[in-house]
Amino acid sequence: MLAAKIAGLKTNDTGSPIINSKFDYEAYNSAKLKIQNNPKKINYRKEYCYSQTGSNSYGFSSPRTACAAFSFATALSIKYNKKITPKDVLTSTNGLMIEDTTNSDVWEWNWKDGKSTKTAYRIKASKGSETFSGIDAQLYLGNPVLIHTEGYSVNGYSSEHWATIIGKENGKYQIIDPWDGTKRNLDQMEIYKNNGSVLDYVILTNEY
Repeated sequence: MLAAKIAGLKTNDTGSPIINSKFDYEAYNSAKLKIQNNPKKINYRKEYCYSQTGSNSYGFSSPRTACAAFSFATALSIKYNKKITPKDVLTSTNGLMIEDTTNSDVWEWNWKDGKSTKTAYRIKASKGSETFSGIDAQLYLGNPVLIHTEGYSVNGYSSEHWATIIGKENGKYQIIDPWDGTKRNLDQMEIYKNNGSVLDYVILTNEY
């Protein structure tokens, strides 16, 4: 939808652009390239980068299996520039998030910010480049994004992992890996680099 807005196009009920001419098509593609190539710089503090293998378990009985919660806390801390810990978004001691289904492709993650409740949106990955177009739109808006991947460990075991995307450098997505709280390329994340794929991603606002 963001590309359609930039191109000045109307959208249908599913959010797809209504293209009536070659000019509309060119304007839409130009907007997509603008979004893809112009991510905003996302500043963050090291203290916002939570580690599953650090000395603080943040109330989790098994923090090494709680990558979703640790990534979520990192993304929220960066987005709102304040310390929001994995314990603050804790929904169960095993690190699972409580979800409300909006439709078959979107789930809501509700979390408490003081006395108010805010909502993030978990979106099922699409085929082709659509998923990364959605991620690019958030980076263009200056928002970190959670990404949920599946692949194989270095020992060859099938596994899943979450991380927080914070930008792009030289065309490579930059993440904070919750395993150790460090920054690296998405392609360097163990689970993703070993025949990995994207299952879904989470945006922190309904702006897209």
